[in-house]
Amino acid sequence: MTALELIAKEKKEKTGKLDIGKCGLTELPEELFDLERLEELYVSNRFWDYKKQEWIESKNPGSDNRVRSKKGVVVIARHCWVGYVR
Repeated sequence: MTALELIAKEKKEKTGKLDIGKCGLTELPEELFDLERLEELYVSNRFWDYKKQEWIESKNPGSDNRVRSKKGVVVIARHCWVGYVR
């Protein structure tokens, strides 16, 4: 699925969790900001799960995300540390 398809699915299902890692993103889609109940967002290609104490790979089969900032700096989202909010 593409990032837009995953966002549309989350908008409908309202699970509060979205993984758009490995979707070949070069920027964050505007549709992402329409998700009102989102609690966990994964943009990196893999992330550290503190509860399981292990790296979790994105389940998406696409290419790595490469997001550019407004100043032209390339941010390669390979790894991300994720905390849990209660």
